[in-house]
Amino acid sequence: DNAGMVRTNYPIPPACGIYYYEIEVLSKAQKAHISIGFASGDTRLNKLPGWEKNSWGYHGDDGFSFSAEKAGNAYGPTFGGGDIVGAGIDFTQNRAFFTKNGTLIGMVFEHVACDVQVFPSVGLRHSNEAVRVNFGHASFKYDIDDHVQQRRDAVWASIQCQPLDWRILNPAREASGAHTSRADITTEYEGHDEAARLVFNYLIHHGYAKTAEALQAQLARAPTRAASPALPVPPPTATSVPAPEIDSPMQPVDREENEIDEPSMLEQRLTIVRAVRRGNVEGALNNLGERFPDVLARDGGIVRLKLRCRQFVELVNAAAEAKRAFSASSSGSHPGAEDVDAMDVDDDAPAQSALKAALTYGRALRTEYRKEAAERPEVHALLERTWSVIAYHFPVEAGGEIGRWAGQDARDTLAGEVNQAILESQGFPRRPTLERVYRQTGASLIQLGFLGVGAAVFADMQRELLD
Repeated sequence: DNAGMVRTNYPIPPACGIYYYEIEVLSKAQKAHISIGFASGDTRLNKLPGWEKNSWGYHGDDGFSFSAEKAGNAYGPTFGGGDIVGAGIDFTQNRAFFTKNGTLIGMVFEHVACDVQVFPSVGLRHSNEAVRVNFGHASFKYDIDDHVQQRRDAVWASIQCQPLDWRILNPAREASGAHTSRADITTEYEGHDEAARLVFNYLIHHGYAKTAEALQAQLARAPTRAASPALPVPPPTATSVPAPEIDSPMQPVDREENEIDEPSMLEQRLTIVRAVRRGNVEGALNNLGERFPDVLARDGGIVRLKLRCRQFVELVNAAAEAKRAFSASSSGSHPGAEDVDAMDVDDDAPAQSALKAALTYGRALRTEYRKEAAERPEVHALLERTWSVIAYHFPVEAGGEIGRWAGQDARDTLAGEVNQAILESQGFPRRPTLERVYRQTGASLIQLGFLGVGAAVFADMQRELLD
């Protein structure tokens, strides 16, 4: 029993899905008394992996596998000097596998690391034996990437084969007694309407009206099947009344009487959102004040402040573009003339007027929010970020944070925030059901990883559904 075992300082995280490492046998013997495998933190270091409880090993002298036993079981070939042997754990099955010189030997053991932390471990029995361990800092002999990909595909295929009870998305239908027997649902169209509702609602929520209409028309041409509820938002007619939307909030009884106004509200919302995306912030502010005044007062008026700050940025951008146009015309009229400072506007009335308008607007904004900036850190931070654009000749081209803040990305972000604020002011959720389901699933996968469910890492939603 003159054995010695070494293990890593840190345990293997099950959330990795599949863990793998390799050793190169440096001794010259054809059959090395070496064991490669895994062991828990309380396993004695004078025993080879596989000899004690909560340890698993593959031994080179006889090719046997060991799991808390001295006799072992026939498993693979022997290994010795010059061989490269790998050991892995598949946490989606809680089984181990071993390789020799780049070839998979096979899966072995059950319930590996189910209720205990395990460490990569290597045991030797003779003083003239030595190994070199590779934890991934060098290329592996075995194609572990292909192994992982095959397992990823298998896990994802298993997920896709799982039956879904789509009624969970519309509990009101069950509550009202509208039960549907599982035997009455045809496999071909099961979940068809629910999935259509999710997509349709997402399109309407984010303002893809034309795409939503195209989807609705396509579904209307679908093969006849059992009667199902109408899609949530009707075409813009004055007489049709839609069925309640599954993503709608709990509404007062009289809400249904006003559902015919939904297309008008949608058009108004899209008009405002598009105005923000185009940089017409003043128009968006005016429309919000007329049609959705509650939005400007929500959360202490933060939406109004963001729009006011964006208007200042737009004015500064306009002044910069006016100066660019003047510089271009000046260079064309006077070849060889030196470039003019972007904010030196003495000789350009349009640029001077644009910059003056921006500075006047900025001073008024600072005065209006001076008190709030002193009392509310988020207001102070937003204003300071806004003033920073004035330090650049062409803020949009400044790059980094300033470039993003002055450019189209910031417009789009603000347009999304305004869209959400309008929907919330009308009693609708901040995000559509499809987005909430996606986020909830992602959060659940993270928690499953923390709980040691190895398959969770292979349910890569970003990769499988978006990329």
